[in-house]
Order: sequence, then structure tokens, then C-alpha cells
Amino acid sequence: DDYFIYIAFKVSCKKIYKPKDWFGVDLGINNIAVLSDKKGSVNKFFNGKELKNIRNVFFKKRKHIQALKSGDSNKWKALKTLSGKEKAYTDYVNHIISKEIVKLAKQYHYGIRLEDLKGFKKNKGRKFNRILSGWKFYDLKQKIIYKAKEQGIPVQLINPRNTSKTCSKCGEINKVTKEFVCSKCGLRLNRD
Repeated sequence: DDYFIYIAFKVSCKKIYKPKDWFGVDLGINNIAVLSDKKGSVNKFFNGKELKNIRNVFFKKRKHIQALKSGDSNKWKALKTLSGKEKAYTDYVNHIISKEIVKLAKQYHYGIRLEDLKGFKKNKGRKFNRILSGWKFYDLKQKIIYKAKEQGIPVQLINPRNTSKTCSKCGEINKVTKEFVCSKCGLRLNRD
């Protein structure tokens, strides 16, 4: 006998302010998110290595459980439990990252520009597709948007084309290298 209670409540949101400037948030695999401003004074990385490693552990466990004899009811329970644990962990990571991004935007009185990743192509090979489809870009984006809205922080969704190549200071499109160096203004940044 399980009992559930659902409580609905409204959260009042602050009035959206006019930002001094904007933070760009670049979403990725190696770095879950990279937050930067056009001055280059703020360049915060949210490393995805730990999340990637834990997701690989879940993948191996799931593969092992799926290899067990079919018809075993414990197999399905174990898969369901494992799936719930993985979801809870990725939700937690996205919560922490979104909270930090919104905190920094509020601290600097900046707005947030996010990549609109609708229709992202997944035809990059089986392993990459597994990594990409298991990562919750949409969930992180939604958490950032609702937390920003609560704080009155403006959010804009932008086309992701060339965002990793475009200089946040002068707008020049550059070659992709490990370290971002603008060929026009000389801005140097670590990149995703």
C-alpha cells in the first residue's frame, strides 16, 4: 500500500530586469556548460568528466543486466531501479549547474544567452549517439530558464551555429582549436 501526496504551489517571479550585458552558455559533452562574457573576464567551465564516467558505469551495469537470462522478473526490476538512479544523478548535476549559472548572472546583473539545440543531429556514430542521447541538454536548459525567471534574469535562446567559433568580444568567426584565440582582437579563452 503506497500513498502519494501532490502539492501544487505558485512561485512569484521577479520582474525581468534590463541586463548590463550577457553571459553566453555553450552546452557540450566534455564540458557540460561553459559560461563566458564578451569581456573575457568570466569564463566558467562545468566539467562533464565525472558525469561521463558515472554514465559509463551505468551503461556497463545495464549491459550486464540485459545479458541475463530473459524472463527473469528481477532483471526488469533491476533495470528500472538502475534507470531511476541514473536519472536522479543527472537531474542533480543539472540542478547544481543551473543554480550556479543563475547565481553568477544575478551577481553580475547579466542576462543569459543559451543555445537552442532543437533538432540537433545525432548521426555521429553509435558511441557518440549514445553519449549525446543520454545527456539531458533540454533538462538543463529548462532548469536554467525557470530559475532565471524566478530571479528576474532575462534569457534568450540563440541559434547554436558557430557559437563555439565566434569571438564573444568582437564577433569574428575563427578556426576551431583547443584554446580559443581570436584572429581579429586577440581574445584568448579556454573552450569546450
